[in-house]
Amino acid sequence: MIFPEQLSDFFHKHQAELQSKHPGINLVILTRELLGGPNSFGASNLERVFDDLLLGIPLAYITKCRFFYNSEFWVSPEVLIPSFETEMLVKLASEVVINAGDVTKLRIADIGTGCGAIILALLKELSIGLEGSEKLQKLEIDAVATDISTAALSLAKRNYFFHTYCINPKFKLTFLCGDRFRVFDEETALNLIVSNPPYIMMPADLPGVHPQVNNFFPHTALYLMDEDYWDWYKEFFIGALDSLSAKGVLLMEGHELHLQELSKLALSLGFSSVKILQDLSCRDRFLQAVK
Repeated sequence: MIFPEQLSDFFHKHQAELQSKHPGINLVILTRELLGGPNSFGASNLERVFDDLLLGIPLAYITKCRFFYNSEFWVSPEVLIPSFETEMLVKLASEVVINAGDVTKLRIADIGTGCGAIILALLKELSIGLEGSEKLQKLEIDAVATDISTAALSLAKRNYFFHTYCINPKFKLTFLCGDRFRVFDEETALNLIVSNPPYIMMPADLPGVHPQVNNFFPHTALYLMDEDYWDWYKEFFIGALDSLSAKGVLLMEGHELHLQELSKLALSLGFSSVKILQDLSCRDRFLQAVK
């Protein structure tokens, strides 16, 4: 196994290089992730772990897991690593459900689910809420998680298996492979859509992307070409409108430089109200649109 003194020696020897390649990394984080996570690393692969860190491979891809919204989720290079900022999307979605009025059944979709962290964290959060809410005790949820990547869906299903015991039996989750809303039929009537879609323009936004993200994260989950960006979102918003029920809500993460224009686009296509919400660092991060 890796011993704390080995990790400390390695970190201090390569501190400047590590901190340039891994935003925000420090010895506390490195120790917690490598020594306290569900995966253990033996002496036989110690050098490989250190070499991967020096290459800039994200720590979560090395440990194969990420802590997100009070839970551990399996991750791989085929999916984005769930960010702490995205935890607020789960919180916003749970508030939409709680404030939905006197309903006993909801349909929810997670578009571009990746490792499944958003929808699973949401279902777990609402399952916990059952204990203190008479309204939630009556609630049934029919959820769908979609992705264009079969590898991502395989990982999401694995995470679902490990978290099923924390999810209320009345909450059902189905996985579908497909692009945006093309997997749904005309009879779809979703009450809530959550999504962390690709929202970085390529190449326009590339100067603001950390090299680690560009080098190791899956590009299909990150980027849209400049010339395709607005048409992609036009189809995305139209698909959301067609799939939502009356008063249904779309909650999505987005790029702070483009959310203002995206909100105008959503309104022009038929959403009744759209607002931009900020993350904990007071940066524009989320779009909430109501049909």
